[in-house]
Amino acid sequence: MASIYGAVCCVDPRLLATAANLRYQWADEKSASAYPINLADAETGPLLGRYPGDTYDGDLNTPAKGHPWALCTANFAELYYRVASAILQDATVLADPVAAPFFNPLRITEQTEPGEASQILKAAGDRMLQALIRHSDHLALSEQFDAETGFEKSVRDLSWSYAAFLSAVRARARIAS
Repeated sequence: MASIYGAVCCVDPRLLATAANLRYQWADEKSASAYPINLADAETGPLLGRYPGDTYDGDLNTPAKGHPWALCTANFAELYYRVASAILQDATVLADPVAAPFFNPLRITEQTEPGEASQILKAAGDRMLQALIRHSDHLALSEQFDAETGFEKSVRDLSWSYAAFLSAVRARARIAS
């Protein structure tokens, strides 16, 4: 979100390293806090949460447990799209070892051609948006998705979720082909 809302450049290696850690936390089978839905639904996504240790789930009747958020997932997809665009303009971030954890899971290295890297990042963002669509209730975006089932939960039709999704789609359209 720091990049999407203008505080940090999308190709700042430290931002990308942090993003890689967040993605690992919620999507890697080796992570103790991976969302079960991400492990079960590896064809799309992953769906991402707000922050490590988050326990808000919108349901006061159950034990607190964090879940993936539409907003966070759409913002991360947009980050992929913005990085894809930036690499087409200047591929220097690919050579920065601090940013490598962001690119490594996608099998992007400094030897990857900028056009190919851009397409790989675009496809990664597309999988995240596909997860939002797949788990939405007939394209209605709520606040969160249940971490185990993927069903929507908490606040229905959250405008922030729609705005983040549309912002990601606009960023995707700006990637030079």
